[in-house]
Amino acid sequence: MAAPAQRTAYDPNVVAGRLTADRMGPYLDAAGGDPAVAMRLYDWNSAVAGDMHADLGRLEIVFRNAVDMALKMPALASAFPRHPARGDPRRIRADVERRMKGLHLLRNRIAHHEPIFRRDLARDHAQLLELIGWMCADSQTWAAAVSRTLQTIAERDRRASADS
Repeated sequence: MAAPAQRTAYDPNVVAGRLTADRMGPYLDAAGGDPAVAMRLYDWNSAVAGDMHADLGRLEIVFRNAVDMALKMPALASAFPRHPARGDPRRIRADVERRMKGLHLLRNRIAHHEPIFRRDLARDHAQLLELIGWMCADSQTWAAAVSRTLQTIAERDRRASADS
């Protein structure tokens, strides 16, 4: 028996309907109601979310291990030896908490497949790398080298120009 023919085209109205109005609403709003543009934005959002998820995973591991090592000594500030406020543990803690809170919110939005396309993802990415850098320069270099997030962000910019 022959395999069914592979389809390469789909009706964006049908797919958007299957994804539900609640889920597609932000994408349709951003796309001016055009289902084809909304589906491209939805697919890009999924791609950049996957890339950011990998970056956040790298941050979480470096962060968890740095804090664990610091608590074994215990002083939280020692987990971030490259923070510009080396002599001010309160400022270090406030900076780290503020950034981790924002990145934790991003992580949860990604984990629940919610839209992240309206965020300043380049800023989120820079803060993530800076946090890693406060802990370890080599880990920051590694995370930056393997990240695809900025490339995926640039892809959306190129697609938007082509859609104009």
